[in-house]
Amino acid sequence: MKEFVVGILVAAGLSGPAVAQTYSEMTDARDALVAGDIETAFAVIEPAAEAGHPRALNLLGAAYKDGIGVAQDAVRARDLFEEAAKSGYGPALFNLGLLYSTGGPGLAADLDLARDWHLKGVEADYPASMGAFAQFMLREGRMDEWPLILDALERGVVLGDPKSLVILGILTRRGDVVDADPERARDLLHAAALLRERQAQAALAEMMETGEGGPEDEVGARRFWRL
Repeated sequence: MKEFVVGILVAAGLSGPAVAQTYSEMTDARDALVAGDIETAFAVIEPAAEAGHPRALNLLGAAYKDGIGVAQDAVRARDLFEEAAKSGYGPALFNLGLLYSTGGPGLAADLDLARDWHLKGVEADYPASMGAFAQFMLREGRMDEWPLILDALERGVVLGDPKSLVILGILTRRGDVVDADPERARDLLHAAALLRERQAQAALAEMMETGEGGPEDEVGARRFWRL
């Protein structure tokens, strides 16, 4: 792969330092990676990563994390994510939180580091980090930091993070930790359901069917049950 990339650069007259690609080019490379067109994706991602492009570093890290086009290597993934995170790049902060939550080949899980990286994503205002941080903290029973968890959820709702909408909607429906508020719960779950969160679709269908938090709506309930 390295020889292939060098050949492309020489043919294009770009044998010197790689230039960071445009957002559109990097998006196309990401889509190619997801589609399994590894050669096309890596021809863009690898030289940009070598030049320090945060998005490219993050994409290459994801490839190593999941073993897409390369041997799965959690240590290499961590190193690439950390390099991207130096610039405060939100997706890399998010990915480090996930990686340390589970560990991977060559890298043990570290729940304290997972918490810290998730929180860095929250502090960087990266939407997906809001729900991921809350989910991690609730799963691990770290309720001593509930105000921080709630702040992340509320911020995630403002930013339209689907996971934040689901978690806060369920907590608000049940009256767990926060006061029960069926009307708000229904609104939150409705927003999450429209963003294709299946758990929210099921919960919303139940609420519509019974008239919980709003009027009964058999047609709406059937729609979300189907989804």
